[in-house]
Amino acid sequence: MRADYQYQPLEQVVLTLAYIDYNGKGFGVANSKVTLHAFEGLEKITELPAYPLIYHPRYKVVRRTLIARGRRFETFVGRHYAEYKDIGLGDMVNGQRRQYHVNIPQEKNTLSFELF
Repeated sequence: MRADYQYQPLEQVVLTLAYIDYNGKGFGVANSKVTLHAFEGLEKITELPAYPLIYHPRYKVVRRTLIARGRRFETFVGRHYAEYKDIGLGDMVNGQRRQYHVNIPQEKNTLSFELF
């Protein structure tokens, strides 16, 4: 019996990365792709376009920051209200620009943002 093995280098490796996202109705898993192109010799893992977070030199700081960002992201879900107060400028009358006091309540929600 005879067996042959022939090494054929890969031209690229495509990583599919999963993350949590919100589509205006609910949270779910979304995907992103990162391509690692072939290279000769050795590379430091931290110099690749993507690598496991555990290898990041500031792993604990980055992890804490990402968790805080995710918690803040959750707060944007639902209806939010804001009020816009300012002076609006109108037409010129007798050489003077008309001014209007503007006081507009606004509802902001992720669903309307998604629709427009």
